[in-house]
Amino acid sequence: MRKIIALLFALAAMAASCSGSSGAEGKYVAQGADGKIVTLTLKAGFTGEWETHTDAVSVRWEARGSEIWLHSKGGGVLRGVWSDGALRIALPGEGELVFVRPGAKSGG
Repeated sequence: MRKIIALLFALAAMAASCSGSSGAEGKYVAQGADGKIVTLTLKAGFTGEWETHTDAVSVRWEARGSEIWLHSKGGGVLRGVWSDGALRIALPGEGELVFVRPGAKSGG
């Protein structure tokens, strides 16, 4: 009986590790320099969405250590870095967006 229970725990652990979860999934918001809100949703299965007040763009994402890479369908890549509880993404020519989970405060 112990072997069966141990096998069930091992299978459950394997299933959890193969589910594609990185712990980064969720909704994040940032406020641009113009005061407008940008929402980033990282979904399970490494898909997501980048939303502004005028557009919504589907993205594919991946976790690389302390970084999140966002891939657009057009081939563009944005690299975000976790720092002080926030995901910081530098936009070429626009500056940095600091994404936090709604209700959380960034440390910087």
